[in-house]
Amino acid sequence: MSKISYRDSGVDVEAGDQLVDWLIESEGAGKDGGSQKKPAPRADQVVSGIGGFAAVFRAQFSHMKKPCLVAATDGIGTKILLASHARRYGEVAQDLVAMCVNDLVCSGAEPLFFLDYYATSKLEPQAAKEFLHGVRRACEFVNCALIGGETAEMPGVYKPGDFDAAGFAVGVVDEEDMLGPSRVEVGDQIVGVSSSGFHSNGFSLLRKLFESDLDKWVDQLLVPTALYVNLVLELKKKGLVKAAAH
Repeated sequence: MSKISYRDSGVDVEAGDQLVDWLIESEGAGKDGGSQKKPAPRADQVVSGIGGFAAVFRAQFSHMKKPCLVAATDGIGTKILLASHARRYGEVAQDLVAMCVNDLVCSGAEPLFFLDYYATSKLEPQAAKEFLHGVRRACEFVNCALIGGETAEMPGVYKPGDFDAAGFAVGVVDEEDMLGPSRVEVGDQIVGVSSSGFHSNGFSLLRKLFESDLDKWVDQLLVPTALYVNLVLELKKKGLVKAAAH
């Protein structure tokens, strides 16, 4: 049998390793990896993060009487096909984070850390960097550590140019201070918060609706899901919210 390598099978292990190195080295830097770095979210609680087999996070919840961990996972849905078509990855990266942390905050939980799973037919470093930068930027906005993740190159599972992603978020809330429907009473008011756009829901219908002029509407359709965490936590802090729905 002739010699064969991973690269011969369509998987570039070195490209994946280089992407992990870039992610570690660019921690706290701007989009272009500039020298002006800022502390990563919850850096004092991240014992070990990106680059290992598993991430370790230090639990420090002395300000809570009954701290409860809250977990959520989600994806981008078929909006990801629009991102692949337009070759734009940063917007849907925020979608991925938002769909997870916006679910967390419905319980009144503060996001602690986030992990992502990025899969594609062939790893394109620039596309992956754009995506991961978007994930990191969204995590920073809600004070959530990007603690780890996985990049998978799977030719045969995905068509050339396609990719998929999943997100996993963990937060914490004091059990005595949770939000939820059990706290709602007759006479309470319902307040709606403006949407940033279509969010990351219903894109099978939207792609069908706009299929004849998709490129004309791509900017509007790719507006990312808003991050509502800071708003809800501020309202909670002021005692102005009992329950929330994302």
